[in-house]
Amino acid sequence: MDSELISAEEYDNLSEDDEQCFVEFEAICRRNMNKMLESEHSREYSIMVHQQYMSAVYSVAQECRIPNIPSPDTDEDRHFDSFNCFLLAAQGEVGDYLVDKPSHNP
Repeated sequence: MDSELISAEEYDNLSEDDEQCFVEFEAICRRNMNKMLESEHSREYSIMVHQQYMSAVYSVAQECRIPNIPSPDTDEDRHFDSFNCFLLAAQGEVGDYLVDKPSHNP
């Protein structure tokens, strides 16, 4: 598996709408992160991949003005709890957008 969360081609094809861009970006990164972690890896590798995901998603959330995405916590002792909180926050924002987007509100 390639070790990038999003390819240049995928990045170039993201929506220009800020919220839709965030939703697409997060989905691509989460899918690729999960592929990278499909087989057994060391704890350090898992943490590295999670931190890459959090850093990338946080940066795009800031650029797209998406609220409620916490700054990534880099404390390795709390990593998995911090990662789970981050993932829940990102999924919450994605869910809010998908429920509120114009095609769901006639």
